[in-house]
Amino acid sequence: MALNDPKRLRLIPYTREKNPLRGGFSAAVKFNARAEDLLGVKEGVRYFRYHDGPIPVKGDPVPDSEYEVLATFESHVMQKGESVTPMYGMPAVIYGRYGKGKVLVSVMHPEYFPSTHDVLGAGFRPLVGRPISFTYPKKQPRPLRVAYYAGEIDRTGNTRAAVRDALAIAERPDVDVTFVSGEQIAEGALDHADVLLIPGGLRDKMSQAARTLIAAFAAEGRRIVASGAEL
Repeated sequence: MALNDPKRLRLIPYTREKNPLRGGFSAAVKFNARAEDLLGVKEGVRYFRYHDGPIPVKGDPVPDSEYEVLATFESHVMQKGESVTPMYGMPAVIYGRYGKGKVLVSVMHPEYFPSTHDVLGAGFRPLVGRPISFTYPKKQPRPLRVAYYAGEIDRTGNTRAAVRDALAIAERPDVDVTFVSGEQIAEGALDHADVLLIPGGLRDKMSQAARTLIAAFAAEGRRIVASGAEL
């Protein structure tokens, strides 16, 4: 909406990149030293949910404005179409001034995973002078991140039990729970998890792509739990 294109707000001097849609996946994003100064986000690479967002490229100037790039993509992935389209070095977070106001634009979705909520709150720091805290219950600085596999629960008749169990886990102050499907696992959802919880009987219904990533998840020393028994 902020792009300098027809039917958009024309707040930033960037237009939409013309490459085809890439699909959704966990994208590597590199924050620079300026981002650490303005946002308080440590310089370096973090992983965020990306889903077909327009990649900004320089467009026509916007009067009475000035902008700088705070983070760039470190990814080179395409899930849809026939060819790979580059993302390396392209803007992921842009900050600047429009008239008397301030603008911060994010291409990725920091609200998607609990592990990136801190960046969402930090985005308000240069706009209002402080990071924003959210209304969800305050937890430990680094809660256990649990990915709850829910790709098949609507087909098993055990939906109520699965939701009840997940909510019970989420009530713990030291745990964050995110529901994931096999497709989301293939798109990188496990990058943000410490534990994968699989309700009984669902493991055999996963795609081969999801199983391969789950095996890699386990090989890294992270845990997989099914029906309360560690595998």
